[in-house]
Amino acid sequence: MAELWKDKLNRESLQKFALVVKASYGAFPVEIFIDSVMDETWNSLELMARRRQICINLGKFLPDDYSEAIDILDKVISSYNALEIFCIPGFIELYGQDDENWDLSIGAMERFTQYASCEFVVRPFIIKNEKRITELDMLFRKTYEDNAVGKLSDERFAQLSGAYESEQADLKQQNAILQSEVDSFDADSAKADRFIELVHKYTDFTELTASMINEFVDKVLIYEGDKSSGKRVQRIDIYFNFIGVFDVPAVEIIPTAEEIEAERKQDELRAKRKKYNRRYQAKRQVKDGVLTKVEPSEEKQQKTKPA
Repeated sequence: MAELWKDKLNRESLQKFALVVKASYGAFPVEIFIDSVMDETWNSLELMARRRQICINLGKFLPDDYSEAIDILDKVISSYNALEIFCIPGFIELYGQDDENWDLSIGAMERFTQYASCEFVVRPFIIKNEKRITELDMLFRKTYEDNAVGKLSDERFAQLSGAYESEQADLKQQNAILQSEVDSFDADSAKADRFIELVHKYTDFTELTASMINEFVDKVLIYEGDKSSGKRVQRIDIYFNFIGVFDVPAVEIIPTAEEIEAERKQDELRAKRKKYNRRYQAKRQVKDGVLTKVEPSEEKQQKTKPA
C-alpha cells in the first residue's frame, strides 16, 4: 500500500525542515519545535490539519515581529524543496490578515506562489477585500447623500470620495491578482485530475506500446552531455500531457562498501587514461611538421633506450 501523504510529514522530515529554518534563524529550537508539533493529537490528524499544526508552531518559535518572520520564511521556501514548504503559505493565513500586515502578506503570497500553492491562503484575503469594497460603496453613498443635503462641503466630499475610490481601485487590483492564483490552481487541479484518470486507465498492462507513450508524453528534451565532473551526466526532461515536466524527487542513496570500492577503481582508471592522453598529445606531431614539447623524463628515456 502506498504511503499516505500525511505520513510523509514525520519526525525525520520535520527535523530536516526545522534545520533549514534554523540555518536562517539561529534561535529556532529544532527539537522543541518538533515535539510541540508532534503532540498527543498528531497521529489522529489528517494532512491539512497537520499543515495547520506546523504553521501554528512556526508562529510560536519564529520572531514575534511578523516582518522578521516573513523574511526568514522567504529564505526557507526558496532554499528547500520538500513537502513541508506547502505549510509555509499557511503561516500568512494564520498570522498575516491584520490590517497592519496586509500589504506585507500580499507581497509574500506573490513570492511564495513560485514555490508552493497559496490557493487555500488566498481565499480569505479575497473575501476580506470584497467585504471592504462593499463598505467603501456604502461610505461613498453616505458622503454623496450628506453632500446633496448640505451636511458635507463640496471640498470635503471630493477628498473623501477620491480616497474611497482610490482604495477601492487598489483592492480590486489586488483581488484580480489573487483570483488569478485561484483560477490557476483550479486549472492545474483539473489537469491533474485528467492525468490521474489516464494513469488509472493503465494500472494493469504487460507491454508499453507507442500509443500509450503518445497518450502520456507531450515531448522529451535531451540536453548536451556534461563531462565537467569527469563523469558523463545527461539531462533529460520529460513533459507529460496535462501536467508538464515532472521532476522526480531526489532520493538519497547510500552506496555499499563494494560500490564505493568499485567507484574508486573507476576513478583511478579514468585518471590513468587522462594521464596517458596528456602524454600522447604531448608527443604528437602537428600537421605543419613541428614537434610538440616532450617531457624531459620521457626524452631522456628515449635517448638511453638501447638499439
